[in-house]
This record gives sequence, structure tokens and C-alpha cells, in this order.
Amino acid sequence: MKSSGFFSLPLALLSIGSEACPIGLNQTEHGSFRACNTTLFPEHAPWAMKSTCPGPDGKPMKTGFVFGRCLLNINGVLRGGHSNALTWKIFLQTCNWHEGSLVGSVYNCRCKDDNGQWVDNSIDLEGIITPQNGRLHCFNHYGKIDPEADPEGALRERKEEEKDPLLEYYARDIFAELSAKDKDVEMGEEKA
Repeated sequence: MKSSGFFSLPLALLSIGSEACPIGLNQTEHGSFRACNTTLFPEHAPWAMKSTCPGPDGKPMKTGFVFGRCLLNINGVLRGGHSNALTWKIFLQTCNWHEGSLVGSVYNCRCKDDNGQWVDNSIDLEGIITPQNGRLHCFNHYGKIDPEADPEGALRERKEEEKDPLLEYYARDIFAELSAKDKDVEMGEEKA
């Protein structure tokens, strides 16, 4: 019986696997979030973090990163996922990020479900956030590299994130709302 060779090509391509990638195209080093020394960045914003991760050749890289852009509130439960201005606003409005904590790679905070009930969350950021050449990132969001760690800008793989005017608008709106609520609570006039 003679073989037509129809199945030979797909099997040959499968056997090549990752060796088919031309040299130089896959040079990005991804690391473990747990290998980074990371703390929340409360003086800037409690949904941000500062981190020192091993970079190329083991050189420590310092980055600031808005990790809240990597999380979604799905009916009170935090999940890793790509956020946009709307999902970011929902996270800011429905989670008590201002009281959140980071223990190792686990972020803890409470979020409201669809019925307005608070749900305790503990989400492991390992795998959601990873250092890429020492720079924290998730999905399309990249941290800002400390200029002292990369004075020539050689490790900036992408254009620095530009400020999203819609996000800034929502953030100002949310902060104004929270400030007004805090003032009402201080005066003993909390509104339902």
C-alpha cells in the first residue's frame, strides 16, 4: 500500500515545535512574580505596587505598576483579566482596594457582589502578573521602569503607557465620590 504523504507534513510540523522559531525572535525573559520584592504603593495609590525584580543578567530592575488594571470584579470575586476604562471603574467603585493587602504574591481585599454584599477575596497574582526582563506586566499593561535602573532606556520594549483621559476622568469622579462619602461618615451622616 502506497502512502500519499498527506499526513506526513502536519506530523513533521508538529515534531519541529518550538525549534521553528527563528533565532532572535523569542528573546524576552519571563520570570516569576514571587521572585520579585514587591510592596503596595500607598503613597501613590493603593491599587499600585512598586517592585524590584531580577532583570537581564540578574540585574535588579525597579518598576512601578498599576496592578488594579489586571483584575476584574466578577460578582464579588476578583479574577485576573484584561481591563478597560469601564472594568477599571467597576473595580475602583466596588472593591475596598484602599484597605487591600499584599502577602507574598497574594492580594487580599473585599469586593461587592451583584447584590451589594461584601465578598472576601484572596487572589494569587502569580501568573497574572509576571516580570518581563525585570519589568512587571499583565496583558497589555506594563510597569514604568525606574530611570536609574535603565538609564539608556534599552529595556523599554514598548512605548510607555500614555495616560488614558477616560480613565483619569473616572478616577477623578470616583475620588470625588469617595471623598464626599468620607466627609459624610466623619460627620456621622453616612448615606445609604
